[in-house]
Parts: sequence; structure tokens; C-alpha cells
Amino acid sequence: MTAWTHYWKKATAQGQAHGLLDHTAGNSFRSRGVGNGDRVYVISFWDGTLKVLGRLDVDRIVDQAEAERIQGEQLWDADDHVLAERGSASKLGVRVVPDSKLGKIEFINADGSMVGVKYNRRGKVEGMTFQVEVREITTTTARLFDQLLGC
Repeated sequence: MTAWTHYWKKATAQGQAHGLLDHTAGNSFRSRGVGNGDRVYVISFWDGTLKVLGRLDVDRIVDQAEAERIQGEQLWDADDHVLAERGSASKLGVRVVPDSKLGKIEFINADGSMVGVKYNRRGKVEGMTFQVEVREITTTTARLFDQLLGC
């Protein structure tokens, strides 16, 4: 199982942070290599803090028409719709990652190298660190997110 983050903008996060995370959508899941059995953590960043909103395990990735047929409603327009494995959808909510834990977050680049959170010259977290639609994360980062989610 590979773990990934999926970035939601503030407005999306605040508007959707309820119910279960049984679906998420974007345009780069398949091209990044996300597949069945992988785990996706939905994150957001605003007001200088990283938020973890929920997680799901990938059952399958489908196109727009199939996702709308399965979900029974009109969905956000995207190339890739990730559907959760039965029983894997966490409850959506806003969980703030404490500043003291940000140094433990690591992303895995396409070449296999790891990179952590970036800071600006004033020592503040650079929000662009997180604002990539889909990024692979290390197992240590996944465990941190699981702790915040109570999983």
C-alpha cells in the first residue's frame, strides 16, 4: 500500500468537512500512480496551519460518468474519481497538525528522494509545500495523520 495526500482548497474543505470521506476527485490520481489498495489522505492548508480532513483506502478510480452513476449525484468535474473501499472511509473533519509535528512530514518525489516541509525566510511554513494536488508520503507521515484522525 502506498500513501498519498490529496489537496483540497480552503473553500472545498470548509464546505465538505462533514459525513464520510467515501469519494474524492481530481485530475492526476492515475497519472501519479495511485491505485487500488492505496491510501489517500485529504489535506488542506489555510491560516498558516496544515489540516488533515480524512482518509480512504482506494477501491478503484473511475471516470466522471461512472462516479456519478455510482454516487447517484452530480459530482465535481474531474478526470479521476477515487472511490473508497467498503469500511475504509473516515469521518470528515478538520484536524490541525501541530507545528511541533510538521518536521516529521515527508513527501516522496518521483525519483524516490524525500523532501520535508519548506519554510520561508521568516521561519513560517510555506503553504505551497502542501498545495500539490496529489503527493506520495512516507509511512511515518501516514502514521502521524492516522494518529490525528484517531485511526
